[in-house]
Amino acid sequence: MTDIELSKIIDAGDLGLITIDTNIFHRFGYDLTSPSLTALGQFAKSPIAFVLPDIIEGEVRNRMSGNSISATAQLRSALRDFRKARRPSAKVLADVEALLGVGDDINADVQGRWTAFVDATNAEMLTAGEYLNSDALVASYFGTKPPFEANEEKKAEFPDAIALLELEARGERDQKYVLAVSKDKGWSAFANDAKWLIIRDELPVALGFFHRADGYVVGRAVTMLEDAEKFALADDFDREVVKFVDNINPLIEADSFLFFDADFVSAEYEGRDAVQEHDVTIIDSDKDSVTLAFDAILKVNITAEFSFSIHDSIDDDYLTLGTTEVSRVVEVESHVVMKVARESGPEDGAISLEIETPRFVRVDFGEVEPDMQPDED
Repeated sequence: MTDIELSKIIDAGDLGLITIDTNIFHRFGYDLTSPSLTALGQFAKSPIAFVLPDIIEGEVRNRMSGNSISATAQLRSALRDFRKARRPSAKVLADVEALLGVGDDINADVQGRWTAFVDATNAEMLTAGEYLNSDALVASYFGTKPPFEANEEKKAEFPDAIALLELEARGERDQKYVLAVSKDKGWSAFANDAKWLIIRDELPVALGFFHRADGYVVGRAVTMLEDAEKFALADDFDREVVKFVDNINPLIEADSFLFFDADFVSAEYEGRDAVQEHDVTIIDSDKDSVTLAFDAILKVNITAEFSFSIHDSIDDDYLTLGTTEVSRVVEVESHVVMKVARESGPEDGAISLEIETPRFVRVDFGEVEPDMQPDED
């Protein structure tokens, strides 16, 4: 379906539901307080309902639990290493673990965060028992119809099929179209043959269809973003970017003919590409403010220290061969959500501003080797 056709459906009041796939939650790091995700709360007082199939809820909660379990295990390991190296008192470590909630019930934590998200967005949960047509599911599976594909991974597509059939059934019941946001090709293929399902692959793009009348704000905001000397908004943005870069935790990759260990040294912000008006989308608005979403390309200088060694087969040990520091300027694509006053002036900064991109950045330093140059006196 074209953008023009979708706009006409919305204007005619024929769109009744909006939903998002698990991969959209993944896009925002399963952070249920993400302003992009909480923007779905705008439909609470509208004729359009934000719905989530139960299968999506289960997948998201499982991923959140898995992430929490993994992070907790890493933290426990780090605390054990710290205890061995620094020998702190048992009470200090116990206090730290209590402060960080290391021993807290992960399932209860996930339940609490999920409940808060559902309440904040007024999400309506769809259940397979109410909407799933099991005959249609079996027919799709054996007929290799979307989202099932002709490969050995067909069983893994059952969750998608259940969610899609629930959504199509709800659209049929209400006689309303369903706007689903997903990057899954199987969802798009299913929608091609479905009567009520419409797919878009980016959440900001989908939300932008509901704020076309506010487009005039975008041009002014983009102008204000590009001159920090004249506009407080640009200064707010640049300060937030610097804070984001200061907290980057890069995954360092490199190649060498020697064994090496890599340690992150620093990350320095060196500038960004100009924000283009056509890249900015309005994802929410009210009578006083407008919320903008856009991707910004940041240039970041990442420095890492490499320590090299070689294996001594006689003593079965590693001999240190020295270290070297290497810097690389990389481009980091950051997703920005910024709320601004609808009628803002030069001295008006952002009402709220958040960079939603995960701070884990992959940096490939290429071929590295020890610095064999003698130190200058």
